[in-house]
Amino acid sequence: MMISEDKNPLPKENDLLALVPEIGEHGENGTRLVTGAQSLYLSHRVTYVLKLYAERRAMSLALLKRRAPYRRESPRLKIAPRNAMLAIAPWLLLVPTQVRHAGIAAGAYAYINASRRVETRSIAGERGAYKSELTLLDGSRISSLWTAERNAAHLKAGADYCARELLTLVAFLQEEERAYLKYRID
Repeated sequence: MMISEDKNPLPKENDLLALVPEIGEHGENGTRLVTGAQSLYLSHRVTYVLKLYAERRAMSLALLKRRAPYRRESPRLKIAPRNAMLAIAPWLLLVPTQVRHAGIAAGAYAYINASRRVETRSIAGERGAYKSELTLLDGSRISSLWTAERNAAHLKAGADYCARELLTLVAFLQEEERAYLKYRID
């Protein structure tokens, strides 16, 4: 199935803060895309939106999940391969957090951009089954069924991975610049 974002323009990768599953006004499964400037609702599941972002990078979602950094970075993290960290770009590493019980049709996982600052705090006992709250850069709050410690560990692993990827990219660009300058001088 060919996926197109013509009807659903997505925010730029570097603006995205989170993808959150929601049930729309008419009971449809949807996704809230949280950015620094605005929040956009699409009447498509989170998986569909992830596929759109993966296709921007000429990859499939299955390939992104297979090459997920969680296997190498933090083998101690409790996360199933189907809900892996998704390294779409060096500035967009989406880390999952469980926001609903698995039986909910709209999806159980939200994805948070680990390359942006996220604060976690424990809310155990305050709001039913929710154990923690994640506060995004724009002030949006996402309640999670995971503990604050577990979310913080996933976000830290993601942020560390992003930092290494950006350093690798900088080193590559510096090497390319040196090679270009040497070529111009010779």
